[in-house]
Amino acid sequence: MSIAMLRMVADQRLPVDVSDPDDVDELLVLMSAGLVAALRVRRAVETHTREALIVRVLAITPDGRRLLRRSAALAEASRSQAMGEG
Repeated sequence: MSIAMLRMVADQRLPVDVSDPDDVDELLVLMSAGLVAALRVRRAVETHTREALIVRVLAITPDGRRLLRRSAALAEASRSQAMGEG
């Protein structure tokens, strides 16, 4: 599960649609973990014979926000320790 993807979504104005296959995969994992509320949207592409999966992220869940806060706190503590402040 990618905290970086969660951060990227948190920096966006929601809802946001994501169609890049790698990003879609990461978002599906975040959805399964209960960190984002999102919809899977299928849309026809080009010849209307194949479909592309889009994930529409509606919100970051309270668990997702807690994880972001904890991650930011840990990163700050690591920076402080590396600079000799901790």
